Amino acid sequence: MAGLSTIKSVSEIKIGSHVVVTNLHKHCIMHVELFEHASAETVRVETYWRDGTFQITPCSDDEVAALCEILEGGDEYELETDDFQRCEMLKTSESQPAEFSNECFSSQDDLYESGYDCVREYYIVFNGVKLHKGEQTMDIDLSNITKTMTQAEAIKEFYEPIGMADFHEDSFDRPGFWAVDVSFGEADSAIYLGETIEEISAEQLSFSEYGVNYDPMGENNGNTPFESIQKEDRLILCSHPESDPSEDCDIFIKIK
Repeated sequence: MAGLSTIKSVSEIKIGSHVVVTNLHKHCIMHVELFEHASAETVRVETYWRDGTFQITPCSDDEVAALCEILEGGDEYELETDDFQRCEMLKTSESQPAEFSNECFSSQDDLYESGYDCVREYYIVFNGVKLHKGEQTMDIDLSNITKTMTQAEAIKEFYEPIGMADFHEDSFDRPGFWAVDVSFGEADSAIYLGETIEEISAEQLSFSEYGVNYDPMGENNGNTPFESIQKEDRLILCSHPESDPSEDCDIFIKIK
């Protein structure tokens, strides 16, 4: 696998630079595979991924300009890997089930067994792209969360009061650390971080991922400490300083 880029800002990009980019928003990467058969229609397979990193090496001034425009365009822009002569997928994580344009097939193996060949594949990163910063410091310390909750206890606290338990059957279903996004006093989402602190990526626990320091362009690392409330079984980050912390916050808990 290629080494990670040392490019830290869009202004540094030039022909030959090794630029590592990632999706600006979660679940916004689509892997497209096109399968052809001598006597049948082309089958398109789409697989969505939560996160991914790609290394692009611009080979012309036009590619430099196009990449800079995408990176500076925020969530209005998308990146298609086929648009660049040298683009390598470095890593993807957490895929959703593949979708097939022909319902007769349910896996890529089915297609190969039926005489199809994959003639083209590429990725589309939509709703924005940002520079990947490589290793980051974990700004959020979860080590003081020593008490744990059961799945039933977490669902009762965060979802049952507003009648949404039935719509969050997968929430809190694994042991480890979870982040709960609370907006307007209601649990908006529950995100699994990892079973141990060591396996959680620094990016997920960095200032730049949350409200007061959130920087979608990735140009400036967050450096403002969060106001937080530490409790035995959770860490509450008041990541929206203009709001009531009981109404808008990020709550980190540990599930048994």
